[in-house]
Amino acid sequence: MGKLPLPQDKENLLAPAAAAQPEYRAAYRALTARPPAHRGLFNVYVGASRVTFAKASCAVADTEPPFILHVEPADPRMSGRPFHNLDFPFFARGVRFDDRCLAAVPLPAYPVRRLTTGQWIPGKAQPLWQAALALPPAPQAVNAYRRAWRALATGPPAHRARFNVHVTATAVAYAKRPCTAADTEPKFLLHVVPVRPRDLPPARRAAGFDNRDFRFAWQGAHFDGRCLARAPLPAWPMAALRVGQFRADAEPLWVADLPPPR
Repeated sequence: MGKLPLPQDKENLLAPAAAAQPEYRAAYRALTARPPAHRGLFNVYVGASRVTFAKASCAVADTEPPFILHVEPADPRMSGRPFHNLDFPFFARGVRFDDRCLAAVPLPAYPVRRLTTGQWIPGKAQPLWQAALALPPAPQAVNAYRRAWRALATGPPAHRARFNVHVTATAVAYAKRPCTAADTEPKFLLHVVPVRPRDLPPARRAAGFDNRDFRFAWQGAHFDGRCLARAPLPAWPMAALRVGQFRADAEPLWVADLPPPR
């Protein structure tokens, strides 16, 4: 989406200038012609220089909760903090037209590792919705992911499913090709059962396993149309592993029980 004359006050929220509406419509069509990085209450599109939030059949009430946008740099020294907080109210960055909503936020110039987006309701502990999005790795990191992929390809996976799962002595790797953002939206499951229950943290001993579930954006990357995520394994002896993915409602998409690394 090009640089649009985004309104800066609530009075303009419902009625962007008539002359600008064809430009908004064209931007919306171009944006939604490709799949979003996240599908939710708002679809989220991530470009090289901006993040755009789009919604069809959009009511004014949909725009009232403030938006979350936390930007984590590839190198924390670039921002001097773990993440750059770009939270915003919709009226400051967006417009509503033809019952559609569109809001665009420029990204910092430094390389970005991942984004956390969503909306929150003031006074509520939990966000209305939230998504963690992994961005393509920085160019200098792509070769490292390619090398890791080639190393995994030397042997068969421990499990073939929506993602192929490879188990090494120190980590579990989830790999997929071809892979889209939608494939990595569901949370990843990793439960590790110890040989000795005393090796578990005290809070996990009643459950009998160590819960290492994770979001792809925390531990993975998209590159060359592929996805690769690695989750470290504990140093203590393991009896079994459970891997998979599950949706926000905790309904599993796929689950597999695997033997421990040899």
